Amino acid sequence: MNFAYITATRVNLISMAQRAITSFFSPPAKKPRTENKSLLENTPNESDLNQTKPVGTTPLSSFARGSQAESVLTEAKQSRHNAFLAFCKGSNKQSLPSERRQMKPYDLQYIELKKKNLDSILMIQNGYKYQILGSDAYTAAQILGRSPVHGWRSLEDEGEIKDRLYDRFASLTFPLERLPYYVEKLVRQGLKIAVAKQLETSALKAQGSNKKGPFKREVTNVYTKGTMVEELTGTSTVNGHVLALNRDGDNYGLVAIQTATGDGVKDVFKDSSLAIELETRLLHIQPSEILLVGDPLDPVALKIINSLDARVIKPINTTEEAESGDDSTTNDGEGVDMDLQGPAIPAFKALKQYLNEFSLLKALELEIKPFSLKTFMYLNGDTLNSLEIFQNQTDSSVFGSLLWLMDATKTAFGRRLLRSWIG
Repeated sequence: MNFAYITATRVNLISMAQRAITSFFSPPAKKPRTENKSLLENTPNESDLNQTKPVGTTPLSSFARGSQAESVLTEAKQSRHNAFLAFCKGSNKQSLPSERRQMKPYDLQYIELKKKNLDSILMIQNGYKYQILGSDAYTAAQILGRSPVHGWRSLEDEGEIKDRLYDRFASLTFPLERLPYYVEKLVRQGLKIAVAKQLETSALKAQGSNKKGPFKREVTNVYTKGTMVEELTGTSTVNGHVLALNRDGDNYGLVAIQTATGDGVKDVFKDSSLAIELETRLLHIQPSEILLVGDPLDPVALKIINSLDARVIKPINTTEEAESGDDSTTNDGEGVDMDLQGPAIPAFKALKQYLNEFSLLKALELEIKPFSLKTFMYLNGDTLNSLEIFQNQTDSSVFGSLLWLMDATKTAFGRRLLRSWIG
């Protein structure tokens, strides 16, 4: 009797435990939905929904479950919205609004300065900051690793189709103290930089005749790889020789000048189709900028020039000036006898014409020495590359070369002197 009672009790306990566990893990039962009779009574029927509604209202049929109501747009906004959608799909690009730009005096001043410096990245001062505007902003942003404020790229109203989506120029802004860093970083990439400074303060402007116009701004500095004489930072290594190369058949003439120190090199030589002599001189001089004059270069010579870390400038026409000069001697360098001959004369003319743009003609006042290998060990271009004297063979940079290994100098002047001794 006791045994049967105990057994029944255990069975009841087990079944109760099973029900408790099952109810714990089972989902809760849904409550029956209660209908609101007042809402049902006020719900419009199908005939009411199909009736025409006043302008500016949205039919109730659009409020279907799981979808959003269509936004109510004015006619102007709807037109621009449709035009933008058409532009994104690329089906009708001419459907974008063709409104003329609303130019401010500052924008007009920028356009005027930029048209005078189309080959340069223009940095224009605006108060306590500098701005790079237009297409220059996108070019500089890629190098500097920054994101520009999107806007107009072109200078004219009828420019890129994307310009119609904005109401201002694209811009990249940075404070005044960051100018040296940004200039040097862009110059290293072979770009030409023009800096337009603000030439008057608010106090001077208030007392002058130009009270309502923009601040007076002019391009005061232009920087390139070979003409960056003002070393904006103490560790600047940008500056190098500016070399003018003239080809006349198989004969070559070159004149190179170090604008920071005035050290010059000149030479006239004959070369073969392999351009071994040209490669030797270019690797010894290591120019930062190369001006091409005269006959077009062979593919082998162009390949050698493109392998250098130099800014190559398009050919300069100096034929008329060269014809009026003397074939044996020219005295065109600020009163200094250059003793130039043959194809070196047009090269010097092109170099002087280029340096005049940067007001650096004083760099030509010192004596330009001939490129001579008689008092030094002769190393041709292949040997210089194989021994990695000035640059490595991996990425053609100075890292890992003999010059990099020996360079323990503290100043830019000492670095240039060491480079000259090794060369």
